[in-house]
Amino acid sequence: MEGQQSEILDFYKDKSILLTGGSGFIGQIIIEKLLRCCDVKEIYLLIRAKKGKTWQGRVREMLRDPIFDRLNKEKPTAVEKLKGIEGDCALPSLGMSDNDRKVLTENVQIVIHGAATVKFDEHLSVAMQINVNGTQSLIELAKQMQHLITFVYVSTAYSNCNRFKIAEKIYEPPISREAVEKYVSNLSEEKLDVAHTAILSGFPNTYALTKCLAEQVITQYEHDLPIVIFRPAIVMPTAEAPVPGWINNYYGPIGIVYGVCLGVLHVFYADATKNAQLVPVDYCVNALLASACFRASQKTTPIYNFVPKRHNMINWGQFCTNLFDVGLKNPPLRTFGHSDFILTNRKWYANIMHFLYHLLPAMLLDTVLKAVGHKFRLMRVYDKIEKLNNVLDYFIFNPFEFEDKQTQGLWHSLSENDKKLFKFDMNDFNWKSYLSNVYFGMRQFMLKDDPSTIPAAVKRQRKIDAGWRCFLWLIRFLILAALYVVIKKFFV
Repeated sequence: MEGQQSEILDFYKDKSILLTGGSGFIGQIIIEKLLRCCDVKEIYLLIRAKKGKTWQGRVREMLRDPIFDRLNKEKPTAVEKLKGIEGDCALPSLGMSDNDRKVLTENVQIVIHGAATVKFDEHLSVAMQINVNGTQSLIELAKQMQHLITFVYVSTAYSNCNRFKIAEKIYEPPISREAVEKYVSNLSEEKLDVAHTAILSGFPNTYALTKCLAEQVITQYEHDLPIVIFRPAIVMPTAEAPVPGWINNYYGPIGIVYGVCLGVLHVFYADATKNAQLVPVDYCVNALLASACFRASQKTTPIYNFVPKRHNMINWGQFCTNLFDVGLKNPPLRTFGHSDFILTNRKWYANIMHFLYHLLPAMLLDTVLKAVGHKFRLMRVYDKIEKLNNVLDYFIFNPFEFEDKQTQGLWHSLSENDKKLFKFDMNDFNWKSYLSNVYFGMRQFMLKDDPSTIPAAVKRQRKIDAGWRCFLWLIRFLILAALYVVIKKFFV
């Protein structure tokens, strides 16, 4: 990319960056993009030791992910620019040593705060400590930074999801941070659970509420710090770079893809007509990095809702149908079940089909597995699927509308070269091609199935489908036999 005129590349050249949440899904793409495309000076990663691993060990493990293969090939020494700062957003003052704080305050010019607990059912006290208090602690650190240019806070498009029309502005939350902290401090866990719905004040979960409260914390310092608030919608696998379809987790709709891949998800409760607010992670990161660059040209704190375009969106029906069609022709090698799939917005019907297609076969299979001493239990898989469905219900059944004028303005302000290097425009986004890549990415990166295994997987899937049809005929025969016995006994 040398020799190309790029305002964004010039902005990041020789810059020292502090990144929180670097080991997460979005964070890894930020690291890869900065090291491969931008000649940064260094990236400080706030990272904690985990399960007996040092931060060095965690970074080495992260860099072995296929997402870094292109970087390691094109710029093998670039990873030396990563510098670990041991800390934890769940701890007071980020759990950071005085020496590390000194290094950061003297060197960092750009802060990207992406760390958060993304568990929707996280305990309120934990979500408050990480998402709200952790943000407060990072701001206090940023105020001491001598050369700070930009502070990017990675929020979510659903930070105000207690309403369905969301503009690129700050909304007053229905409950204050102080009130929530008072409840958390004064109520026992039992009483807190009882008052949970009232405390959420219209928000569907603790994640959305605490992200809203964190935005309130951020805006208190908008006159002291060069802040950017970046709100992505539901972040999905990569569309293009550095490789299409990369994914490393099962969160959100990816759990649906995973269930379809394995042949264990056959019934999904959703409103097929509602729009799916999905964005690919590489486009998301490109927009985020561009937003940091153009902060200086903004007179007030810019807020960017990064969402798909209204005239070029897919609904949940198209999302599920496209994935199922691709999966039907290219099943995984280790699929568990048959290839039927039902999408319905009728709860009673979904419950009946869930029992027939999921629970009943799972109970029978688990009985056999237990008898032969196998530890795997299919019922555990369906427990997770049911929890996922419950988590997604609010976002699937409600008609959200997002304003994105500032995001579009950001795109139009880019030079032609920057539009190529940091592509994030979704006006002409090809959803069908993208969802195909999403499926194959799940197959490759999560299930570790090579494309060469597809012919063998198709043969295996046909046998499983034949067995399932035999099972259905057996169930029908048993039902008819039972009806015959009843009729003969009482009416003949």
